[in-house]
Amino acid sequence: MEHEVLPTKVFLSSRLASGAFTSEIGGYMKDASGILKFIFSGPCTASNSMQVELQAVVYLVKAINVSTFSFESCLIYLDSEEVVKYIMKIKAGFPFKNLLEDESWVNIVRKSNLFFNYVRKGLNCGADDLAKQGCDRGYFIQGWS
Repeated sequence: MEHEVLPTKVFLSSRLASGAFTSEIGGYMKDASGILKFIFSGPCTASNSMQVELQAVVYLVKAINVSTFSFESCLIYLDSEEVVKYIMKIKAGFPFKNLLEDESWVNIVRKSNLFFNYVRKGLNCGADDLAKQGCDRGYFIQGWS
């Protein structure tokens, strides 16, 4: 009998601030047992909603890449269906228009066991709260457990 390896789960959220110069991103990662492993929250700069969602993804991907945390696979949940489709095209190797200046995350996504899924707004409350707190605080926090 084969043992099924449960994936690590990550929930990301972002919010484009109206009438402000900063937006915010936030998210958290739980291992297959449901234990919190990583959390981040803070302001970011973005000119549209697609960019702010992507900045959350890029932040997470880079943090995972330099960490010592290991996993078989990782499911990343976003509440932007458009961003999930965009990243899936990148992961599949299709040509794409880079919406951010930083391209270093693209190869990490293509070579990793990161999988991106859409989750409806309202089902991502913990990440939403972290994103909202990010701009109010005015500085960035992150932590690994």
